[in-house]
Amino acid sequence: MVLTITLMILVGFTGCLEDTPRPPAYDTPKFVLGYSEQIERPNETVIFIHGIEDVMYNRMILKIENETVMNKTNSFSIEYNTNLTNFQLFADVYKENTRFNFNATVEVLGNSEYLFNLRYIDGSKENIRERNLPFVRRFNRMEDNT
Repeated sequence: MVLTITLMILVGFTGCLEDTPRPPAYDTPKFVLGYSEQIERPNETVIFIHGIEDVMYNRMILKIENETVMNKTNSFSIEYNTNLTNFQLFADVYKENTRFNFNATVEVLGNSEYLFNLRYIDGSKENIRERNLPFVRRFNRMEDNT
């Protein structure tokens, strides 16, 4: 009887030692675009890239106008601020054998009805109002060829 109860307790604790299952797409990074009109940082576009969960990525690269502005290894996120009003943005994030990608041309419109106009490589456009900030999109998942 004592042996049976001891075995039941041990089996119960064994379940607590296992890792919690990951949700689908837990490692897919997301792109966040924001804007600041604060006095200390006027008219600044904020670019933030991070995982949906707390995920460390092997490599994170952010290019603005074909210039690498951030290149981090073994990192959780990238945050970058720019005062440019019209720029091409390229972001690649690597996790093991998978590459995630987000590319767009960003136009800061300022005082018009829309704050941002995003144009994607496939030709589609997206207008973003200030009240819809922060603008959040998931990256595209691609198989890594490198």
